[in-house]
Amino acid sequence: MQISKYICLNGDFLKSDQPVINSNNRAFKYGDALFETIHANGTEPQFLELHVNRLIKSMKVLKMNIPETFKFEYCRRLIINILNKNRQLQGARIRLTIFRNPGGLYAPSTNEISFLIESSPLEYDKYMLNIKGYAVEIYQDILKPINVLSNLKSTNSLVFIMAGIYKNEKNLDDSIILNEKQRIAECTGSNIFIVKDLKFFTPGLNEGCLDGIMRYKVIQIIKSLGYFINDNCSLTIQDLLTADELFLTNVITGIRWVVAFRQKRYYNKISKLLIQKLNEVTFSNY
Repeated sequence: MQISKYICLNGDFLKSDQPVINSNNRAFKYGDALFETIHANGTEPQFLELHVNRLIKSMKVLKMNIPETFKFEYCRRLIINILNKNRQLQGARIRLTIFRNPGGLYAPSTNEISFLIESSPLEYDKYMLNIKGYAVEIYQDILKPINVLSNLKSTNSLVFIMAGIYKNEKNLDDSIILNEKQRIAECTGSNIFIVKDLKFFTPGLNEGCLDGIMRYKVIQIIKSLGYFINDNCSLTIQDLLTADELFLTNVITGIRWVVAFRQKRYYNKISKLLIQKLNEVTFSNY
């Protein structure tokens, strides 16, 4: 994969092989950071307003000071600049990381922040449904807590890392993470949906899942198509075993359909429909 030539640190563009983070960085020391992963097409970042709003909301939760300049148009301009500098003019992944500035131990001595923008190319510029369905299984060793931090996209990702290691060890495509009540929360990098009798269900935010941008967009699409959806429900392993379809949502890959959970096998008719509608909604102006 091509390595980006430039990164953006606090609005300044620097060579990507140039050291910019020192040992006092609080993201490195304490996981005191948030990040957004953003899909871009033709140098235009998708759903950027939703990403920026989620970042600002999360920064408020973590009591970070929000710079006056940190707004949608400012972020958009920097992202477009870095994509042009790195000549990534088709599909690209943007990572925007916010971290509290150095100082203090667990208790920070400042709530001022810095930010870093990185970009990398994607194989496709639009969303493509996976040809081969995913095989998934429950990761049970660590349960995800339910609290005010559960819905945030932070760099404190050890639960997801351990679930990812489990996925690799078991030769799976993804792992399903349970919350502290032994109910379905999400997967390692995706929200999870089930379809039963043409009705849709996904864990509510009070179940501890990430407040995913693609989760939000897919819920909108499902409603626009006239289907019933319960986006504030609790799901159990038994619900997975009785579902007709099972799919995962992620802002970079869009929708990933699941073919197998244990001995259960699933269809992908609804997933095909949704990804078609997702592309229509997302790239209608391209």
